[in-house]
Amino acid sequence: MRTFIYKNEIECVFLQHHLQKSVKQAVISELFVDPFTSRSKQYQLKPEYSNCNQLDEILKRHITDGNIIGAIKTLFIVTDDLRLPAEVKQKILNNEPIAVFMGAGVSKTLDYPLWNELANMAIKFLLDKEIVNHFEFDKLNNSISDPKQKLSIFDKFCPRNEDLGAEFYKEALREREVKNKPNPYDIITSPNFSWLKLTSNVEYALCKAQYKRHLDELRRIDELRRIDELRRRGKANLPDYSQFKQNTIINQNFLKASRDSKNIFHLHGELDDIEKTIFTTEDYIKNYFQNSDLRDFLKAIFEDYTVIFLGYGLEEFPILEAVIKSPGKTHYALMPTYLNEMNVFKIKEEYYYQLNISLFPYYIDFKGYGRLYEVLKHWEEDIIKERDKSYLDNIDEIDEVL
Repeated sequence: MRTFIYKNEIECVFLQHHLQKSVKQAVISELFVDPFTSRSKQYQLKPEYSNCNQLDEILKRHITDGNIIGAIKTLFIVTDDLRLPAEVKQKILNNEPIAVFMGAGVSKTLDYPLWNELANMAIKFLLDKEIVNHFEFDKLNNSISDPKQKLSIFDKFCPRNEDLGAEFYKEALREREVKNKPNPYDIITSPNFSWLKLTSNVEYALCKAQYKRHLDELRRIDELRRIDELRRRGKANLPDYSQFKQNTIINQNFLKASRDSKNIFHLHGELDDIEKTIFTTEDYIKNYFQNSDLRDFLKAIFEDYTVIFLGYGLEEFPILEAVIKSPGKTHYALMPTYLNEMNVFKIKEEYYYQLNISLFPYYIDFKGYGRLYEVLKHWEEDIIKERDKSYLDNIDEIDEVL
């Protein structure tokens, strides 16, 4: 549900249905925080109201006409960003080769920092360790907007191959204790999507989800086959995580690696090998603009696959411009936005169009970056439904022939 509603939106509904002034005021007073004192153009929904059933109960206390209630509820319920785009759906159902590129916006749902947040944390680390003073900290923070530049400066003071630099990254990107929080990687690793998985993140949230998925599959097979011997020994036929990670993550020799959907391509390296990661401007130039295994690998991916970007910000794409322009092929990106910023989103669409990328919004008005999980979950449900429908249609055709 939306938590902010423009005043003129709800006023338009009231006018259209000729609602009495006393009823309007009663509805507004009960639904919103300080509605008659705030100078904002928007009403804020009271935090205790979080679902449609509550909204329905409140409206029914003041309004008897179901059409009016429905019109008001429509303002709060937005689902157009959850729909799987038709062109993407068709490619998935046709089993066309699809590669999904994951950035910090995906891990953000699990409380890992965004790219710019990591850079700001690095500059704050310099202040906390008294490597820079407050004046220098303010200058670095306010005069530099590019995260790569900030991390480049940080790397000069605290190189990644030395203890202090490694300490910062290990702490900033350590595994988060997240409970009862939907994990988008659980959907990305679903067997319903046989995507090639590539990430610029160096932490292991994706690998952890893939490992969990792998264990679930092994347990399912174990149950189906009833491997009594393993049960008698009191052991599960489960691989060790460290060995699984070593066999699953590809962080170099990309061109020679198998493009198996079970593999995870860590394009910018791994946290456990922080010295070889890509963070600074120098790292980017070396790996994206000079002849390199990574650059050639990405060219091949953009030529051979339809690419879907998840959790990438605009700051990443100038780096990828040189390799994105694969002739005759359209790629896609899911981009977080606010409902009241769709005009800005339209401007971004034009930029992405030049890179052969079709942009789709998902609204972070509701659950922040966690909205991405809901989008991917709806995509998966849509695919399952379509495949079930196709299966039933095939059965009916066979029955007719027989």
